[in-house]
Amino acid sequence: MPLSAVAVKNAQPKAKDYKLYDERGLYLQVRKNGAKYWRMRYSLAGKEKLLSLGVYPEVTLKEARDHADSMRRQLRAGIDPSAERKAVAAEVTPAQQSFEVVARRWHSLNTPRWTPRYALKIMQLLERRVFPFIGNQSVSTINNADVLDVLRKMEDDNIRETTRKVRTYTQQVFTFAIAEGLTDNNP
Repeated sequence: MPLSAVAVKNAQPKAKDYKLYDERGLYLQVRKNGAKYWRMRYSLAGKEKLLSLGVYPEVTLKEARDHADSMRRQLRAGIDPSAERKAVAAEVTPAQQSFEVVARRWHSLNTPRWTPRYALKIMQLLERRVFPFIGNQSVSTINNADVLDVLRKMEDDNIRETTRKVRTYTQQVFTFAIAEGLTDNNP
């Protein structure tokens, strides 16, 4: 039986990671830390592959199904969705992969879910506290030390709650970048 939006929303973390299966290879991986990742398992030329489709709630059940349907159309046309995604990511210029560009794209995609005031607050924090330090760097080259430097600057200013919020937003931007195929890690 396919998943429902309510089942996805109510999925709670357990002691171990687990999967909630939808249909035709699509499933939601629920991590023990509470993160929820959309995945699609498929076979091509007898080889089993796995593709990331995004993170819940940024990607809803309907959007994950739409992504999966698109991937299945590519498979029917003889195109490997994973190879296609990598080829598209390779065509993106380094300027298009900068943290600031990716963060603004993440922000614009999430703005409809937020109140205007909250969306403005997030962008102001990123513009003031993050972009001046790592905004021009490619998301694939930013490492743990770079992010830690940004957060320590805020801790030195004794703004611990803002530091926590900025860490959360930065983490969400990197999760988005992973789903876009622009990087493999979330520092």
